[in-house]
Amino acid sequence: MSHQKFSLVITNFKRDDDPQAGYTLLRAIRHQPNPTPTIIYSASANAGFDEDSKNLGAVGETNNPQTLFDMVIQTIKSS
Repeated sequence: MSHQKFSLVITNFKRDDDPQAGYTLLRAIRHQPNPTPTIIYSASANAGFDEDSKNLGAVGETNNPQTLFDMVIQTIKSS
């Protein structure tokens, strides 16, 4: 990500080697000079995860495809 510019990152929350990989990625992105907007799309999404991910700099977190679409459109429009 340090060599290319992205409009948006969509990531999942868990990976086999890191059960909180979404948060790990958010922390890494947050330390970039111009953090890329990030959305976590995960079956494990809930209100607590959404609040935590926003506190770490995410646009939000959802498990709903329509909500994901709306977040993507809103984020792209506002950039």
